[in-house]
Amino acid sequence: MGSRTMEAKIWFAKGNDLCKVKDYKRAISCYDKALELDPSDAHTWCNKGVVYAAEKETKKALSCYDKALALDPKYSQVWCNKGALFMEEGNYKNAVVCFEEAIRLRPDNISAWCNRGLLLGKVHRYEEALVSYNEAIRIDSNYTQAWHNKGVLLKRMGRWEEGEQCQREAERVVHSPTIREETVKEEAEDTREMSVTILFGDIAGSTPIADILNQDEYDKFIREFDSMMLQIFSEFYASYHETYGDGIMVQFFSGSASIDVMRAVKTSLRIKERFPDISYNQRRRFEGKEPFSMRFGIHTGSCKVGLYPGSDRERAKGYVLNVAKRIEDEVARSATGSKILLSKASMDWVRDKMSVNFLGQFDLKGITGKMEVWEFEKMK
Repeated sequence: MGSRTMEAKIWFAKGNDLCKVKDYKRAISCYDKALELDPSDAHTWCNKGVVYAAEKETKKALSCYDKALALDPKYSQVWCNKGALFMEEGNYKNAVVCFEEAIRLRPDNISAWCNRGLLLGKVHRYEEALVSYNEAIRIDSNYTQAWHNKGVLLKRMGRWEEGEQCQREAERVVHSPTIREETVKEEAEDTREMSVTILFGDIAGSTPIADILNQDEYDKFIREFDSMMLQIFSEFYASYHETYGDGIMVQFFSGSASIDVMRAVKTSLRIKERFPDISYNQRRRFEGKEPFSMRFGIHTGSCKVGLYPGSDRERAKGYVLNVAKRIEDEVARSATGSKILLSKASMDWVRDKMSVNFLGQFDLKGITGKMEVWEFEKMK
């Protein structure tokens, strides 16, 4: 790989990171620098189009997508992205053509199937929409959005019980992110063993959100939630992060466990501080209802870190993630309100910096031996 191509990839990766924290102006600048070095990279044109689409610059987004397709006419995801843009503009005829081309080129393009289902539902072709959602779920039974969208559609069709069952399945998937880790074996190149702190969090009692809101309102809620989370992750220098529905998974591996645990706790505190301002919580307060809160589980341990397939950033994999998730899922869920819970392995690194309350020893599913769990109270 030539030096210009390598430098272009570095600018491309920088643009991706800035895009994830919604810093679109700087992301475009990075993509432009990448394209100056390598104007034939369809991926960069595609991602530049995604940023313009997010900024509602429809003509510029379409121009970028067309340039990507001129370089690679078989780039399925560009067809899908182009279809999503047409759908947002109300151009359903062109949108469905794009989604079907994306599927023809790559039959396992799950986002194309899900978007096709959403589009067909909008034009009242409900049975065809169900076929699309079922195909998305067949490809990946843990695809939360397909389960949720299918549930909304079934309720719209008057099949309320089936819709409820689909949305319960979406909730189950949201709270079982480790399923994919156990069933998909990914080998990373140049892995290394190091200390990693994992933060899991989700919205306490969030099922009513999906039940109360219609599809457009729910999509708005998820976009607002994702945007807020990504800004906070950037603020506290998360090494890797994911949002999934109403949940988050954040990884810190700076090389200093004490710094990483502090970052995980401060990330949780900032989310607790800002989450009440999300528009749906403001609406609940206006209606005299208790706002939703978030709960968190934090664990520190040694695991492998590397660049895994499908990701442009290093991430951690392994047992440490399961422990953090179980703390959040099984211990924090049993408590009321917003809680920040730490394993002993995390708490030991910051014992002198914060006040904590010992909750006890817990048997956690899939975890050998009892786990000591502590609740964060305040910074010293």
